[in-house]
Amino acid sequence: MDYQIKKEVQLLKEIHVFSPDFPFPPGFYIGSLPPKGYRVVDKMDDELIAVDDTAISERIKRFAFTLFIWETAVILTLMLIFHKTIIKYIKKEENIKNFLELMLLTTTHKLGNFLSIYRVNIEILKERCKTRALERLENAYSIMEKDFSIATRTLKKLSVRKKEPKDINIKNKLLEILSLFGQILKDKNLVLSLSDSTVRIDEEDLENILFTVVENVVKYSQSKIHIKLCSDKENVYIFLRDDFKDVSKGSGVGLKLVEFIVNQYGGELITRAKKDFLTVILLPKNYHRFSIKR
Repeated sequence: MDYQIKKEVQLLKEIHVFSPDFPFPPGFYIGSLPPKGYRVVDKMDDELIAVDDTAISERIKRFAFTLFIWETAVILTLMLIFHKTIIKYIKKEENIKNFLELMLLTTTHKLGNFLSIYRVNIEILKERCKTRALERLENAYSIMEKDFSIATRTLKKLSVRKKEPKDINIKNKLLEILSLFGQILKDKNLVLSLSDSTVRIDEEDLENILFTVVENVVKYSQSKIHIKLCSDKENVYIFLRDDFKDVSKGSGVGLKLVEFIVNQYGGELITRAKKDFLTVILLPKNYHRFSIKR
């Protein structure tokens, strides 16, 4: 406080030089005999400058209180503005999310109608003829239907934001997925090396991962497919090798989706295109991020 008083006294002295009649503020005195309770802090010519410490202290307290009120008002105003901005942003994001969900539902509805018509046409053809081409057509429909079912369930799960991880034997699920491609795989050299490997994961996520990578190797391989499943104490490894030559044919969207899901479980997706195309999926056996429903 003494430093502040010295600054004010210096300012008052300068004012007094230019305007001797300027009254000193309450708590300050200039003259030859300071009132009782005042403390001399400086002098100017033959006059003393004194201050009332109690009055100065009260003035500083009032100033500090006023400053606190204003600072509080400013902070509350900024918080209100920030709150309004956040609410506006959240509502905007919610509107975009609802719009995207509506678009996705519309798209899946139209695709569902298309698949229904496709199924009716196949049933009509089956009544009239029995050919290998028809069998392949029906198999292609089954694959499309499974792909559509997985995509639809994934979209629904995105809206509720809930995963239900459980212990699943990947070997059984992988064989189930491969059975869907049985008709197409008849024309390819498929080599399987599968060991029982259990991982804790949401079943629909696992289906999405396996269906996408299997569909890729079946669709783009020329004649050879080698799938290996193994594990160690901490991780499960899935290797898919095929003689897919032209990498540019694929859009890469499927593998991006797989990578996104695998990363959610602390896993990793690795691809390599050299003599053959190699896809490696690493999944931790026990990843607890989704152990609680959300």
